[in-house]
Amino acid sequence: MNRVLVAGKLQEQPRVAYTPKGKKVITFPLWVEEEALSIEVVFKSQHGSEDLDKKVGSTILITGVLTKTKIKSHDVFRVEANKIAVMEE
Repeated sequence: MNRVLVAGKLQEQPRVAYTPKGKKVITFPLWVEEEALSIEVVFKSQHGSEDLDKKVGSTILITGVLTKTKIKSHDVFRVEANKIAVMEE
């Protein structure tokens, strides 16, 4: 079973795109300070997380599946999120 739970800071404005079928795809880097690590997060949804653009700098919790892909001949790990929660500070 491939399941991850990651908490980190939303460091920059999420990028939003749409699939040909109209599904929203939100992509952003999640900064994990303890490990000095940036993880790419991809969240596909018909609804939800519309207010992430207002949460830059906030701590968020991501659950999802860890995947590996190649970008410009480099291996990149990303989390395909199925749930995103903004933590109260």
